[in-house]
Amino acid sequence: MLSENFVPLSQGAGYGVVVGIGLAFGLGMVLVNRFLERYLNEKSDHTEMFMVANRSVGTGLTASAVVSSWMWATAIIWTTAQGYLYGIAAPFWYAAGVSIQIALMTVLAIHAKVKVPNGHTVLEIVRLRYGMAAHIIYIFLCFVTNLLSVTSMILGAAGVITALTGMNIVASTFLLPLGVIVYTVAGGLKATFLTDYVHTLIVMVILAFLTIKVINNPAITGLSSFYDVLVEADKSRDIAGNYQGSILSFKSKSSIIFGLVHSFGDFALVIMDTSFWQKGFAADTAATMPGYMLGGIAYFAVPWAVGTTTGLAAIALEKSPIFPTYPRLMTTEEINAGYVLPYTVMAIAGKGGAWALLLVVFMCVTSTTSAELIAVSSIFSFDIYRTYINPKAHDRQVIRVSHWTVVIFGVFASAFATALHYGGIDLNWMGYFLATIICPGMFPLAFTILWKKQSAAAAIIAPLLGLPDNFDWRVFLLLSEVRDESDDDNSTNNLVNEIKDLDNVTHPYSPQELKRMNRAATLAAIFSAVIGLVTWVVWPLPLYRDYIFGKSFFMGWTVVSEIWLFFCILVAVVYPVIDGRKVLARAFTLFFQSLTGKKDAKSANSQNETFTSTTEKKEASTESLSVQNRSGVLEKSE
Repeated sequence: MLSENFVPLSQGAGYGVVVGIGLAFGLGMVLVNRFLERYLNEKSDHTEMFMVANRSVGTGLTASAVVSSWMWATAIIWTTAQGYLYGIAAPFWYAAGVSIQIALMTVLAIHAKVKVPNGHTVLEIVRLRYGMAAHIIYIFLCFVTNLLSVTSMILGAAGVITALTGMNIVASTFLLPLGVIVYTVAGGLKATFLTDYVHTLIVMVILAFLTIKVINNPAITGLSSFYDVLVEADKSRDIAGNYQGSILSFKSKSSIIFGLVHSFGDFALVIMDTSFWQKGFAADTAATMPGYMLGGIAYFAVPWAVGTTTGLAAIALEKSPIFPTYPRLMTTEEINAGYVLPYTVMAIAGKGGAWALLLVVFMCVTSTTSAELIAVSSIFSFDIYRTYINPKAHDRQVIRVSHWTVVIFGVFASAFATALHYGGIDLNWMGYFLATIICPGMFPLAFTILWKKQSAAAAIIAPLLGLPDNFDWRVFLLLSEVRDESDDDNSTNNLVNEIKDLDNVTHPYSPQELKRMNRAATLAAIFSAVIGLVTWVVWPLPLYRDYIFGKSFFMGWTVVSEIWLFFCILVAVVYPVIDGRKVLARAFTLFFQSLTGKKDAKSANSQNETFTSTTEKKEASTESLSVQNRSGVLEKSE
């Protein structure tokens, strides 16, 4: 049970953050959305903007979104718990287990951009290729993935908030999504990208502070002191499966087993979670590959640095009077519930650290929850409503269904998380169960976009039971954007009749653009292979031997992880501003001009119209350069 003698913050602090800051972010994003509508002509009441941000997100913001997408509250909580349980190897394997998935998503995202230029969800691709039966199966699998993902985040975050403030866990569970629902309904996916950036900025600064504070506090006065304290703690600790039972040995069987389960689970999570596909569709064609690559490399530091410092610090400080549970050790229930991180932060930084961690957890859970809400809204609006209920639905009808889905699913997810809590489901159990339930569909779904010979039987039954097919990628070009008015040809249901006449299908990208993107797909595949080899073979295997980290090696290991964490800040926080400086400058110029008077306001509107007109001309030019796909341009992207 919870430690009753050390709750650093009041319940008012918990409600203030969950409700107050949540609604403040909601209101802030509504205002930002209005700003974007007025000065950049980005209207979230159109499906293309709400669902895929007009496919115009740049490299910097894409990289920031990648970091934010993997910045689950459960990630930093769980990596700390694993570091406490299994020692110094576990946080590394946690990081390796997520980086390889980001690398894979780089490949999938660029192939999706090439083969399905007008795609909104991965599920509409499944239906177009395999038909209704497969579509219904994958709707269920993807919905379950999104539901379990968001409920695990809410459970983990609510548990930490309760540990820090004593706030009722059910109240926390229901109130956490409140502000998220507001700004998600108001701004759609673009709001998610923007809030991702703001949340990531706050989270990364605080994580940098906390990881430094771990090695610079009254109980641990530096890296040398950190190592000495760990060596002393190691004398009374014996981890089964570790070399000599040491927390400072990389030879750890439990860590590798955890890494494998975690890695395969995350493979399935990334592929089956429709929010990751949507962010790929939303990225600009030139931003997809570099954005995912930068984000993937940068994010590695987060679980590695956080888990290494805070997880090992929990071991070092658990028998110290400054630890919240002193004089007893943490219970299994507390460890599985994710309390290792908050207890450690309380020990090293007191109330200030508790406030910082409260903000981190809140920012992480709201950012990722927003993406999940958009993902589920796309399933119900596109793949259920627009496909089976109202195939002729126009833009406003689809948006209305999306908005209602965001609200209903937000409430349902909270209720489901509460039910799991009362059912005794903890964070550790959820982590392993999630991998088990969503893995069966990951390979068929990935091959849907990567391998043209996968048949419908293979996708529906299992890869081994299906015969090799020979799919024509040009079928995916039949997908179109959602239009403002009802159109009989605007429905996926009518695309089946068009598949017989593929010779006249044109690609919306120019031949030059397709050539560049195919080259990017090749680079992405190489990048994915290199990341896998480095993180799973070249780096860790030489360390898996009868060896206990010496002081100098431990200090170097920790310093590198910390430097990498600051590199992540540069990628996720600084670079998006540099990359988007022209758009920001134009927007604020128009804004300040509009404040100077009606004459300047008219000038501002004129500039905005000119920019919009220029953009439309470029799009028209690109469309005019598109050629018929008889020469098999898409075949090069396999």
